[in-house]
Parts: sequence; structure tokens; C-alpha cells
Amino acid sequence: MLLIPLLATIGFVTRNQFKEQQPDSLAISSEVNVQDNLKLAKILAEEASEMIKNPPHSLTVWQTSQDKWRKSIQLLEAVSDDTANSEEIEKRLEIYRTDYNSVTQKIAQEQKAVNNLEAAQKLALEASVMVKNPPHPLKIWQTAEEQWQKAVNLLESIPEDAFMASEAQEKLDLYRTNLEIIRQRVQRESQNQ
Repeated sequence: MLLIPLLATIGFVTRNQFKEQQPDSLAISSEVNVQDNLKLAKILAEEASEMIKNPPHSLTVWQTSQDKWRKSIQLLEAVSDDTANSEEIEKRLEIYRTDYNSVTQKIAQEQKAVNNLEAAQKLALEASVMVKNPPHPLKIWQTAEEQWQKAVNLLESIPEDAFMASEAQEKLDLYRTNLEIIRQRVQRESQNQ
């Protein structure tokens, strides 16, 4: 009989001690989480930075790098209220956001280059088909000339540091040649009218 109250008392003390220790263990757990987030954010940022060294890179590489920057930022934002590390977190957030924005701008540039290349190829194909199997009226030759000129303009707008720049330059030489051939044909057709 004496054992039951004694065990109950021991159990009560043990539960109370556990409850009192929980906030400390949560604080330790929270601190570990902050450190884990900082460490993982730093690793992701280093990977993102390493990926984009020595451009040009494909759109996929830029997008993967952007995703790593985004995850780094999210990890830091998740623990940004930690006062013990707030200065380091804010410093890293500023750097990572700047890098994220730079990569985002590069992605927009690369996407525009891809779109311009695709549009130029489409225009060139349409112009080629249009003048296949001559003779054609002057209006057809003029429309083809306009298509080739638009295609050349699109290719010329692709920056030299874009991933598509070498392909665009190869096509540009060919498209300029085709444009000149069509211009000469337009001149001949205009004189014949």
C-alpha cells in the first residue's frame, strides 16, 4: 500500500520534470533547425553559383540555378525571426535575393533569345515556301522579302552572350543571303511591270 502513493509521487515528479525540460529541448530543436536551414541554404547557394560560372548556359541550367536560389531564400526566410542569427540571415538574404534577381533577368534574356530564334525560323520557312515554284506576282516576292527581313531582325536582336548566339549567327548569315536573293528578285519583278 505504501508503494502506490510513493510510485504516484515519483511518477508526478518525473512528468513535471519532463514538462519543465520540454521548452529547453524545443529551444535546442529550434536552434538546430536554424543551423540546419543556414547550412542547407549556404550549400544550395554555392551550388547555384557554381552552376552558372563560365556562361553561356542553356535555359535549363539558368532555371535550375534560379530554383536553388529560391530554395535558399525560402530556408532563410523560414528562420528569419531567429534573433541570435538575424544579422547573418539578413546579410545572406540580401545576397541571395540579388543573385536570384540576376538569374531571373538572365532567364528572361535567354527565353527571349529562344523565342526570337524560333520565330525567325518560322518566318524563314514561310518565306521559303511562299516563293517555291516560281513565277509569282510581285506582291508574293515583296511579302517574302518582308518575311526574310523580319527573320534577320529577330536574329540580330539575339545578344552575343546568349546560349543561342552561335546558332543564331549561323542562321543569320544564311538568312541575309536569302534576303539579298529575294531583294534582287523583287527589283527584277518591279522592272518588268
